Amino acid sequence: MARKRMLDPCIWDSEQVQTLTPAQFKLFIFMISQSDDEGRLKVSLPLFKSRVHPLTEYSPETFKSDVAELVKSGLMQSYQHGSEWYMAHPNWKKYQTINRPLPSRLPEPEKAEITDDSLNTHVGINED
Repeated sequence: MARKRMLDPCIWDSEQVQTLTPAQFKLFIFMISQSDDEGRLKVSLPLFKSRVHPLTEYSPETFKSDVAELVKSGLMQSYQHGSEWYMAHPNWKKYQTINRPLPSRLPEPEKAEITDDSLNTHVGINED
């Protein structure tokens, strides 16, 4: 359940935010306002369209493109749980201070597994 949210004043100076189109920025602000206390929300194109772009044509393709841009910029994380689609704010706790937070009813994004292939091997310097 979404509650009152804060917008950090530095959002206006963010290079990530500056790369967004006005429609993408509006979608991002909507996602902040609709997220639960752990920064998660369920994706619903009909709901998002009716709230974010009620008076304009907003196709599913445009919506998916806008979401992809938010993910690419690092502002949002997209994930699935079963057949349901969710979004999460990766820096939620950095920008939101929740008084008496409620646990999320939504599944959390899976953590990336660290494998031997994903580790960066450091090579020593040889001055020969």
